Amino acid sequence: MRAWPIITLLAIGTSAAFADDPRYYPSDVSSWASNHLIAMKEPSLFAPQGGATREEYRFLWLRTFDKPIALRIWSDGSGAQMRIVRLSGAGGYDPGHIESDTTVNVSPEDWRRFRDCIAKAQFWRMPTKESPTELGFDGSQWILEGRDTIKYHVVDRWTPRGGAYADCCRFLITLAKLQIPKDGFY
Repeated sequence: MRAWPIITLLAIGTSAAFADDPRYYPSDVSSWASNHLIAMKEPSLFAPQGGATREEYRFLWLRTFDKPIALRIWSDGSGAQMRIVRLSGAGGYDPGHIESDTTVNVSPEDWRRFRDCIAKAQFWRMPTKESPTELGFDGSQWILEGRDTIKYHVVDRWTPRGGAYADCCRFLITLAKLQIPKDGFY
């Protein structure tokens, strides 16, 4: 009999935690990645947004031994911008705290070039996960999300070796002017 109130309290506590913590991804994408976005104070692109009027993409780069980075780029019709966030932790470990946070304007030409990358990769048709799912201990998780006024999609890859998808992510890294040493690019 005493277990009933404890279970009830646990259920209430769990519900409250989820209410304060927006869902960042569909269930087939790692909740580990969500912890990094929460630490970055990034909004959920997955959660339904009433009256969304902009097109938006986010690349989350979780390298096992290096600082987590998120690059979110968007356009609301009046111009494009990019938020560049880096945490103090490591992608395969504790996220840490925000170490740098910058928002920059993106030229119309660079916005068009990025959208061309998205089209070339056929991003909106790519499966969320590769089959079979490849994961490893030392490497990196590359998660690219997109949201427009009517749809959301996410693609999650482990240490991509090349191709149009990797090119989209690398374009954002270049656009953000990140100084990544050659051995840090995995």
